[in-house]
Amino acid sequence: MDLFRSNVENMWICIRMGNVNKMRKYIQTFKYGDDKNMLHPILHEAIEQSGTNNAGIDEIFKFLITHEKFKDNLDDIEYLDKYGNTPRERLVKRLKEIYCSHLEQWIQHNVFSEIV
Repeated sequence: MDLFRSNVENMWICIRMGNVNKMRKYIQTFKYGDDKNMLHPILHEAIEQSGTNNAGIDEIFKFLITHEKFKDNLDDIEYLDKYGNTPRERLVKRLKEIYCSHLEQWIQHNVFSEIV
């Protein structure tokens, strides 16, 4: 990671690299909403990259979606990706493409448990 990149940029790179240890470091100084101006905010990007049998990326997804900075904001209409999706809407669309049954089950039990 580059010391001259912003915290949000480094977090985005962590997702792509599947580096959960670095993500745990960067989340400490992340403030919810710092990434709102990105086409693919952090949580949306983690959702989109998950479910492809990359254990590191899946762990980052699980870490972020259950993290206190994100977990209560899945329906935030101010936290949208370039397609106008909230994190929950992005996740529902992503579920149609995920081919890892273990991750799909994890999502059902840990994210959507209130409706299962």
